[in-house]
Amino acid sequence: MNPAAPKNLIISNLLFFLMYFGSIGASANQKIAIERLLQVGDSILDLSPTRAGQFYEQALLYALKEGDSTTLANCYARVGHVNYLVGNYYEALSYHQNALEIFKSKGLDSLAAEEISRIGSIYYFSDLHDQEKALAYFEDAYKAFEKLGLDESAGLNLNYSGYVHWANGEKEIALSIHRQAYDYFVSNKDSLGMATSMSDIGFTLNSLQRFDDGLIANLNALELEKKLSEPIMMVPTLNNIGISYQGLNQLDKSLDYSLQSLRLAKERNLLLRQYEATQTLHKTYQLMNNYQKAYEVLAFHKQLSDSLNSTDQLRKILQLEIREDFKIKQLETETQYQIAELELESEKKSNKRLWIISFLISLLLVVSIIFLLKNKKKNKALASKQADLKESNTTLKSTLKHLRATQTHLVQMEKMASLGVLSAGVAHEINNAMNHIQGGVSTFQRSLEAPGTIDQEDLNIMIKQMQSGIKRASSVANELMRFNAMDNYKSLSKIDISSEIEHCILILKPKISDQINVLTEFDSNANIITTNESALHQILMSLLQNAIEAIIGPGTITISTERMTSSVRITISDTGQGIEPTVLHQIYDPFYTTKEVGKGTGLGLSLTFNLVERLAGTIKHESEPGKGTRVTVELPQ
Repeated sequence: MNPAAPKNLIISNLLFFLMYFGSIGASANQKIAIERLLQVGDSILDLSPTRAGQFYEQALLYALKEGDSTTLANCYARVGHVNYLVGNYYEALSYHQNALEIFKSKGLDSLAAEEISRIGSIYYFSDLHDQEKALAYFEDAYKAFEKLGLDESAGLNLNYSGYVHWANGEKEIALSIHRQAYDYFVSNKDSLGMATSMSDIGFTLNSLQRFDDGLIANLNALELEKKLSEPIMMVPTLNNIGISYQGLNQLDKSLDYSLQSLRLAKERNLLLRQYEATQTLHKTYQLMNNYQKAYEVLAFHKQLSDSLNSTDQLRKILQLEIREDFKIKQLETETQYQIAELELESEKKSNKRLWIISFLISLLLVVSIIFLLKNKKKNKALASKQADLKESNTTLKSTLKHLRATQTHLVQMEKMASLGVLSAGVAHEINNAMNHIQGGVSTFQRSLEAPGTIDQEDLNIMIKQMQSGIKRASSVANELMRFNAMDNYKSLSKIDISSEIEHCILILKPKISDQINVLTEFDSNANIITTNESALHQILMSLLQNAIEAIIGPGTITISTERMTSSVRITISDTGQGIEPTVLHQIYDPFYTTKEVGKGTGLGLSLTFNLVERLAGTIKHESEPGKGTRVTVELPQ
């Protein structure tokens, strides 16, 4: 047997455990990132649910990679809640169902029960209006919370099921359930639950025209709410008392309580409660034959009714407000139970890691003893490894130097490609100018050799053509000198954008086929911009050349400028082939190109992107295959 085998086996085991704990470290970093994203989302949820949802979705992406199912379920639950708040109810159901399945599989029963209750709330309180499913989920949540001993949450969901029966017209069943919920809260000495369910009992009795019993229940609810110092809960109860007295024809007392309800609702800007109080007051004033007051209250009532539609909706909004207030109390009790469950799970994982760490320390001690006994051999091996590392480092530096040289070469190729386009444009324009001049010279030569054979009018035309050619050649020469002067991107000057675009079109004219129509739409308020001329020229040349190359056959290129608040927007649109959505996000990557091999370096748009950023601007590509591409560049003015 090889004497080095035991040592090699120990070292292999050691490396395995080091890699294991390295993965634990990476996982811990992801967990920290997830926790922070969730904390940020929680802090802004009330102010901006949409923005909070972005943080939750980012946390969800990390959780999908991280692999911890409990963390993943918590992310699903939060994303589901945001979708519920913004009205995406089917998406909300899907996320909450995912969270529910994970919590069930992990045995986190209190969290699973909470998800069941939330799903029931979506079916009942949202526009889905699926009363049958809502009732089933509320009843399941009630049973689950009761089994866990979370009595307040159990009573809350029992009360919810009463709401569903009331909405279905089953008011006697709703009354029975509210009374059952009240007894449940009494047995658990839950004052808040007692007040809520007693108020629901009074409301339901009024709706059944049983005003004597309703009055007793509502007065009891008011006493409980006063002890709790809950003025918001008192507002609807005061109005319910007014309804009870109205049904008993004790109109003065009805008026007194409904006015109290309206006053408190106004103080706290509770529009729904103001609506309910004015509705009761209007009827009371009518019964008292005080039509002037009835008219005044009706006018105010109609103002409130603009945003509130039907009695059924009012009932649901009322229940939702009670639910949110009562939710605070529920969370206080549930949180302790959930924390205990999570801490227990965390403790199990910690114990497992502690055992592994202990085992690892033992291995390290064994390895240390072996290394001490064979110190000379170890030193020799280390020296050999150091030599290998030094050689590898030298090779790495050489490779890095080669890569940088290659990158510089490719960037230079891209610049030379732009210079090639410029040269082709200059040569084409100068040849055209020289043809005009050469034609005029030939005509004058014939006129000198044979006087009188050419009319004076034709000579004048030839002189104008020669002057035009000379002027054209001079313009192209000036453009060439201007391009030669663009040697860095640091200097800033005032640039006429429309002129710059026209210059670029002039240079690229030889590449524009007769089938391509170039349109310009310049905003006179966006002509002058302070920027680097060299960088702007290179950006426009690159984007225009891409637009030209994208069109096969007939097509149109439209270039427009527009003055924004503090910037100028340049838009270049073409009716070319377009870019596939699957690769659109890659077009700014260095060395990425859709052109054939040998026809592009893949640096054009990457350099353009960097130049736009250097000018403190932005660039955006929008494209649809078969229809064309639109590029928008915004630069500070």
